[in-house]
Amino acid sequence: MRIAIIDSGLDMDYFKKYYSDRKIEGYSLVDCPSSLGYGYEFYDANGHGTACFSIINRYVDFAEYIIVKVSGASGKTSSKTVTEALHSLMSKKVDVICLAISGVSNEMACCSELESVCKLLSERGAVIVAAYSNDGLGIVPASFETVIGVSASNSSVERGLYVDRDKIDIVEDVKIECVDFNGCYIFSGNSLATSIVTGKIVKLINNSSCSNFRKQLLSNYQFRCEQLVYVQTPLEKEFVEETINRFRDHMDKHIFFEAIQLYEQRYKRKVEYEKINITACNSIEDACHQILKGGCKI
Repeated sequence: MRIAIIDSGLDMDYFKKYYSDRKIEGYSLVDCPSSLGYGYEFYDANGHGTACFSIINRYVDFAEYIIVKVSGASGKTSSKTVTEALHSLMSKKVDVICLAISGVSNEMACCSELESVCKLLSERGAVIVAAYSNDGLGIVPASFETVIGVSASNSSVERGLYVDRDKIDIVEDVKIECVDFNGCYIFSGNSLATSIVTGKIVKLINNSSCSNFRKQLLSNYQFRCEQLVYVQTPLEKEFVEETINRFRDHMDKHIFFEAIQLYEQRYKRKVEYEKINITACNSIEDACHQILKGGCKI
């Protein structure tokens, strides 16, 4: 089983620390610091690609990986570069392609070619899983018929499998994840959902004896909601536990902002209020996730 991750690359220090037993190869389609040497040609300066790799590996421990770097430190790329990346996989045996990258600018001139290469890869048996943009503006390649489009559930769209003729979209439940990259890389939204769905689909394909993947997906793909508190550092765990214990019997805006004050005191960080959706908080745990999401920047 071979998975291609088209993203910002992979941090080799993270790889060696946690997943050195995995077989990987990779290359970069964007500039890479020459001082790092050949072995780091797909070095991740952003963290997004490393986060995708990390999440997929929590579901899959048997696959080989092709890392295709299409973005640098900014996390931004283009439809043209993504198209080039997909073309580069035509000569390789790939089972599943993960396109969780969200910073794709959609040049209309490239859309036709991008759709064509997705179709060709699909005809060769590759399953392409791609994220819709979190802001709703970037819809390709996730919207293509030959691509499984993924987004995170929210107050208006519930988790589940959505089928419109030959088009399959998946909405997955996610909270927030912290990946060990430069301390803590906060991972959430459609990119996290796409990484989770990629891992689940790889497991489904590997365990299936059915040659018709679409039929297998529609009949057996399980949307089991893992209700996890996605925090790993001792400070984060302490914050969540203290918040739950302190406000267990209350959930209103007043208490919510008291929890924000508690967070800012613990982390010495300012919460970015525009990133917080109070209406999405149905529990103290939800409030913690929203606060962590809004406080990810110093």
